[in-house]
Amino acid sequence: AADGPPLPSSPPPAPPLAAASSTDAAAESKCGGGSGGGVSGGGGGGLDGGGFTDIRSDMWLSARMPAWLVPYGELARWDRPIGTWLLLWPCLWSIALAAPAGTPPDPLLCSLFA
Repeated sequence: AADGPPLPSSPPPAPPLAAASSTDAAAESKCGGGSGGGVSGGGGGGLDGGGFTDIRSDMWLSARMPAWLVPYGELARWDRPIGTWLLLWPCLWSIALAAPAGTPPDPLLCSLFA
């Protein structure tokens, strides 16, 4: 026995999307959106391929590496090693804590995480 009003069989339709305003277009042009501007020239940030990227083409990765190696460097994010640092520091800290008291951590073991 159900108390209350009957449940609808399907959800109501979503309202139509609003058109982009002139302030949205101005903000996109300030941020460099739409045309990409990154090292690879692609956008990102959406299914349409447009969007903002903060990767500049004059960074050390493309300036100091051979052209054939640049795409691999971009893929591995050699110019942004935050993932390496976020893994390296906790691993080094735990190796140092696991070392016998009064002795430095094993350099070979530390090099595995570097």
